[in-house]
Amino acid sequence: MTQHNQMRQWHVHALIIVLAIIAQSIIVHAAGVSSPYWDLAENKNPLYLEPGHSKDIKFILQNGGGGTEDIAFKVRIIEGQNIATLIDNSTTYVVPAGATDVPVNVRVALPKNAPLNTTYSLKFEFTSAPVVEQGSFQFGSAFVQRFNVIAAAPQASVAEERKNPLYAIIGVALAVIIIAIVVALRRRQK
Repeated sequence: MTQHNQMRQWHVHALIIVLAIIAQSIIVHAAGVSSPYWDLAENKNPLYLEPGHSKDIKFILQNGGGGTEDIAFKVRIIEGQNIATLIDNSTTYVVPAGATDVPVNVRVALPKNAPLNTTYSLKFEFTSAPVVEQGSFQFGSAFVQRFNVIAAAPQASVAEERKNPLYAIIGVALAVIIIAIVVALRRRQK
């Protein structure tokens, strides 16, 4: 056997060994984090909050996709600690296999003197790893959720908007139009 063939055979064996190790270590985990607000390139859903007010929000941790192991998520605020706090007792959350509803509670509070239309950036890191025996090693993954908080003017309440007589007029007009359509359709059927 020539030296070139021996080298080629060694590369093939090394590739097979690497692929076998990777195949043995792959366990599909469909772990994830969902957020009520987000900032993804062209797709944005910021939180609008009045200065001096706070809002409690929930991230939802998931461990679906047929995995059989519990997963522990470690949560930390990377950016925006001045306006956001984790309000649960722990920053580590164990998500049982198959669970899709483990909440992470966060309070977002804007200072009273926040200028209107000021944008605050929030960034959270969720690091996950299977819950395993102490001393063993497993690969995990990390998820980053980011969104903006915008200081906004107070919104008129829904009750105040409904007091506006224009809504009553529009509602009555729509009811009359619907009744007229129903009557016209019945006359055509006869």
